[in-house]
Amino acid sequence: MKKKVVILLLSLVLSFALCVFAVGCADTNNGQSAEYTEGLLYIENEAGTGYEVRGIGTAETRNIIIPSKYKGLPVTGIVDGAFEGNTLITGVTIPDGVTSIGESAFSGCNSLTSLTIPDGVTSIGESAFSGCNSLTSLTIPDSVTSIGE
Repeated sequence: MKKKVVILLLSLVLSFALCVFAVGCADTNNGQSAEYTEGLLYIENEAGTGYEVRGIGTAETRNIIIPSKYKGLPVTGIVDGAFEGNTLITGVTIPDGVTSIGESAFSGCNSLTSLTIPDGVTSIGESAFSGCNSLTSLTIPDSVTSIGE
């Protein structure tokens, strides 16, 4: 009986170790950064040099981490209304390569409590954070030269 328990425990430990090794070594992120929220929707930017986040898609997490790359190209912006009205999101991390946050991008996200805006963002659209009643602090970097109403 003890032998079966030891074998079972050993197999569980080995299985766990293999899973950790596989996740750590595999590049299955399609050119995206290692930690990011899966399921977000993207659209190619006008210049064709990168992508912009256009929606929540099938993402089910409350804390959104936008990748720095999608399909090997940089993520450069968040389009108008991308997360508008999403009442489940509590936090958003935006990568350094993003330069713009569109109009009403987070409007109505009334559970949003934290948002990290990197130094590279230069424009924030009108009503980008309208109705974000739970947002307790937001630091706007010096790089921002344009903010809508």
